[in-house]
Amino acid sequence: MAKQQIKAVCTHVFQNGGETCDRKRFTEKWVEMINRIERTETKITEKRQ
Repeated sequence: MAKQQIKAVCTHVFQNGGETCDRKRFTEKWVEMINRIERTETKITEKRQ
């Protein structure tokens, strides 16, 4: 049986197409992640009540 080659598609979420990460993009992604965590925690807390 021949092995299938799997092509992973990964993107660096902090870069905007360039070689470096700018501070604004980095901060935006951190805020996005924190908001997702807080929304998830809120939903879990609401379900428990």
